[in-house]
Amino acid sequence: MEHVLDMHRVRVEGDILHIQIVGDFDREHMGRLLEIIKGVIARHGRYGTLIDTRRMGRLPPDARNLVSDFKGAETCYGNAIFGESFTTRVAMTIALRAIQFVSSQKFTAAFFKEEPEACAWLKGRGEAIAAR
Repeated sequence: MEHVLDMHRVRVEGDILHIQIVGDFDREHMGRLLEIIKGVIARHGRYGTLIDTRRMGRLPPDARNLVSDFKGAETCYGNAIFGESFTTRVAMTIALRAIQFVSSQKFTAAFFKEEPEACAWLKGRGEAIAAR
């Protein structure tokens, strides 16, 4: 199933969300994404994200704050972020650390240059969690 959030796309395949961010990802987009994630959690009890940041803009503080308050984050088995530039990687790392600091939630994330590497890592994380 595919969801359109303005310029952004979220494709749900089982318990994995394929997120393509194009431009700024604001509070409204984040709120809609969290609703989609809640649906995946309701169906599967867990989720992982594969995030394409090749055309990402800014992730404003008010959007990050929504994630900090999100109680479903503990069911996330991994965030595979790919295609990032150095600047985007720094921004995403700062955002993840800020969310973790404010919410005391751990977000397992890894950065990759290419999508196949990111997919393989996320799939492995999901299989390891399922095997437990």
